[in-house]
Amino acid sequence: MEQKPMMLPPRIDWQGQRHRSDYEALARSHPHVSTNELLRVMQARISGDTSLMTSGGTVLGRTRRRPSDSVRNALTTKLRRRQGTTHVQQLPLTMAGGMYRQLVRCHGHKYPTFCVLFDRTGRRMITGSDDYLVKVWCTRTGYLINTLKGHQDVVTDIALNTENTLLASASADGTVRVWNVRTGEPRTVLVAHAQGRAKGITGVKFSPAACDELRFVATACDDGLCRLYRWSRSRLAVDAEPIVVDGRSQSRDAV
Repeated sequence: MEQKPMMLPPRIDWQGQRHRSDYEALARSHPHVSTNELLRVMQARISGDTSLMTSGGTVLGRTRRRPSDSVRNALTTKLRRRQGTTHVQQLPLTMAGGMYRQLVRCHGHKYPTFCVLFDRTGRRMITGSDDYLVKVWCTRTGYLINTLKGHQDVVTDIALNTENTLLASASADGTVRVWNVRTGEPRTVLVAHAQGRAKGITGVKFSPAACDELRFVATACDDGLCRLYRWSRSRLAVDAEPIVVDGRSQSRDAV
């Protein structure tokens, strides 16, 4: 298949340098995506078909800026307000009075990063960004270990289970994706609304229960509902059918 310049999303190394990609490299980096599906994405880019596209690029990751009047900018504003700022701020390390020093610097995300956590060992750091990607980093060197692709909108929250085996990432695209922490393999995709307009997922957490009957992945959604998905420790699998908890205000709740 003919390849055109910048048709594929560029590869960004741990130093932040951009490299051109080819189809063979794309196929190697997405072993869980079938060859036919990758060809469909490439053919859509060539023909101008937007059915497989997102507002910022393709299903493989965001490649360009979202229009400034996009309705999804409202979610970005909410996330920044939750962190106490309405615009991007870069605070100097000297604010802490010299108590802290920079150990490593991680380069890789192209757009703002909204969530970050450490794994249970402290050896890996995981970030979720407005470029639709989740990245895993080495905390000792700052090197990029893995890039998890699949979300079609900003990543709003990430969570790890107690055993340090599963990672869940929530997104404004209305899905929660569950990954194998060690291999980066996608385990399942939890969809809040299988039909109709997707509501953004604003939060995700694993329950710390010791028995399988009480192990849940909890998600909070823009529709006011909380969903609980059972998961199995032995199979590292999550049930697709949730228990729905309605947290929306009712007229009878008024005082």
